[in-house]
Amino acid sequence: MSHATACRASTLNEVGIRRRIDRLLPRHPAIWMPVDDSLLSGPNGGLQNLRTTISSACEANVDAILGFRGAFLHCEEILRDTAYVR
Repeated sequence: MSHATACRASTLNEVGIRRRIDRLLPRHPAIWMPVDDSLLSGPNGGLQNLRTTISSACEANVDAILGFRGAFLHCEEILRDTAYVR
């Protein structure tokens, strides 16, 4: 592969990545809410009641909620109308 071809492929790849990110998170900068601390350090602070934390995040219209699968399964009824990537 020539250098010019490699550069073009790299640029097209970057364009594709940017398009996918823009579809997932159209607002820049995006607001992400992590809710995975309780698995790593045990329940503390605002994460003791995961349902309340996730409900508040949904009401605040955050762009993404980051967490482990089990946390989302535990709050399935809250997240029913929320888009997600598996």
